[in-house]
Amino acid sequence: MNTGGPAYADKAGDAWAADRVYRLGNWGYLGGSVYATAAGIANTSDQALYQNARIWTSSAVPGYRFPLANGEYAVTLKFAETYWNLAGKRRFTVRIEGTTVLSDFDIFAEAGGKNIALDRTFTVQVSDGDLAIDFVRLSNLDNPLVSAIQVRRITQ
Repeated sequence: MNTGGPAYADKAGDAWAADRVYRLGNWGYLGGSVYATAAGIANTSDQALYQNARIWTSSAVPGYRFPLANGEYAVTLKFAETYWNLAGKRRFTVRIEGTTVLSDFDIFAEAGGKNIALDRTFTVQVSDGDLAIDFVRLSNLDNPLVSAIQVRRITQ
């Protein structure tokens, strides 16, 4: 899913769905707003995936829900810090299926600067028919964001 953006076909031929609000039985986001930039993004051949983002300004269950068959999945979160020019301004926590996978995460520091693509992949087990990804704001810091989310089934 191209979070915060339109449908997109990447250089490898993979289709990325447009962002959409969560409805019971369908995947989508819970809250947040869209941020976009026209700046070039380094470290990727698919800049469009990193030029849009969903940002959460509230701590009330911000994230995404994906109704999925139970099984093991590879979840890739794609990030780019496109606003701040220094580390430490935007840090947040990411939980997948209730487990913290990124704690005190700083995109700028991890990527090595502004407008640089950064991917993080996690293997998760879905056992309740619903993949939950939550982005938790840390107090006194800028809001969490994600640029794209890829979910691939590994096993049944």
